Amino acid sequence: HMDSALLTYVLKKNDALPQEAERSLLELLSELQGSAETLPYRPSISDVRFVDTIGMVCPFLTICGEAELASAQIAEYDRALLHGTTIPSHAYNMELGVPLGVYDWSRGTGWYILGLVESNADGRYNERIVGLATELLRYQKAGGGFGAMYFNSDSPFESSGSALIGLLMVRAHEIKPDARFT
Repeated sequence: HMDSALLTYVLKKNDALPQEAERSLLELLSELQGSAETLPYRPSISDVRFVDTIGMVCPFLTICGEAELASAQIAEYDRALLHGTTIPSHAYNMELGVPLGVYDWSRGTGWYILGLVESNADGRYNERIVGLATELLRYQKAGGGFGAMYFNSDSPFESSGSALIGLLMVRAHEIKPDARFT
């Protein structure tokens, strides 16, 4: 499953991934991709792309020399961004050309952030990282975190989304030092 790519990425990043395991996962991803330009999250719903895939697989593809596929995966997801922003929806139906789910899901935005940040070794996503960080600042709670559904100011705090949005803020500050990101 797609989920194993994130663990494999962490192992490779820390020089702890056997070459055979890397080849095996790349073969599995190639099978999952089939004749499509990008990777579906599950073969059973091959016409739907989920934001989770951006965070789970793009860092692995990038570190394994498949940055163009990772870039295509992220670019394809641009169709699922909230109009005029870099805020992603939960999913995107490629056949129908429509976003699916919600836009303000903190954890889903976190998957998108992880993919952008960990696939940005060459700086290709610098502008997007700074732009998304700037957009998300308006939804930050008084305590510094973000709600589970951050467009709703009454939404309860969500730790995993807040942690990954925090990672985005750190990277945005490294790219463009701005006290608002600290």
